[in-house]
Formats: sequence, C-alpha cells, structure tokens
Amino acid sequence: MRHIKGIVRLAVLVAAASIMAAGSPAAADTRTWDGSESNDWFYDLNWTPVGWPSQADDLYIYSGSPQTGSRVTVGGGGQITFDGPTASGTFSYSYFPVGWTGSGALTISNGGQVANTDGWIGYNPGSSGDVTVNGLGSSWTNSGRLYVGRYGSGVLSISSGGQVANTDGYIALFTGSTGAVSVYGAGS
Repeated sequence: MRHIKGIVRLAVLVAAASIMAAGSPAAADTRTWDGSESNDWFYDLNWTPVGWPSQADDLYIYSGSPQTGSRVTVGGGGQITFDGPTASGTFSYSYFPVGWTGSGALTISNGGQVANTDGWIGYNPGSSGDVTVNGLGSSWTNSGRLYVGRYGSGVLSISSGGQVANTDGYIALFTGSTGAVSVYGAGS
C-alpha cells in the first residue's frame, strides 16, 4: 500500500511540475532600436538583440523613426521609451494601447515624439498603463481620441514642456476603470 501511495504522490508531483513549466510566461527581453535595415517596427533585424519585439519587452528608441501599420501593444510588464530629439515613432494602426494586458508603460522624453490615431492607457479590465511625456519638445499626438483608464487603470503625466494632443479625451471611461492626469511645469 505504501508503494502505491508513493507512486501516486510522484505522479501528482510530475503532473504539477509539467503544468507549471507549460504555464510559465516567456521572459521579457530588453531591445534597442537601431533601424539598420528599415523603419519597420516588426522587422527583427532593426532591433538589438535581433528579434521581433513583444508587448512584454522593454524597448528603447534613442534615434530613428520606427513605423508600423499594425497594432503595437504594451503590456505584460513591458515598456517603450522614446528618448531624445531624434527619436520618434508613428503607429498608424487605429489605436495604440499602453497597458493592454497586465501593466505597460510608455515614456516620451528629451524631445522624443510619438504619433498614432487613438491612445488607450489601461485598456482591459485589470490592466494598468502609465504614460509619461516629459521635457521640452516631447510630444504624444493622437489624431483621434485619448482614453486614460478605458476599462483598466490609466495614469498620464505631462511635465516640463511635454505636450499631448488629441481630439477628444476620456478619463475613467467605463465602470470599474480609474484614470488620473497630471500636468505640471512651464510649457506643458
């Protein structure tokens, strides 16, 4: 009887270990845009280390102008940073969600620029997004709407001359969402 209990315990441990290994998310990478091949966001040779960026990666753009007509999402703990006067990004898909699933962050600083149609910070229930636009010449231009807390939690901080533009803005749009916007510093 002890032998059977030991086999059952071993089988349970093996099954649990298999489930845990299969359910573990892939580790996020840190990638830097070099744009050496083109301006295509999704072309893996434009990133160092080489690879297609995922929503959970930490991405840094210090110069160049990556562009895409496909959706770029930031979530799962990932972040995108546009830092410097020659760093810009154009996302021509209909929306750019920061905090798609899990948490996500977007930082635009030191003259960096981002342009897209609709900006969504904290898109899904339980998600959170944090966007910072800081420094003279730094801008986030949404040619459409901006949602700060659509279904999730959204935070937007504009400071030290940073600029954000959109046609319509919504804070904590749907029941259960939260949103906060802070604007401070000369020229913001």
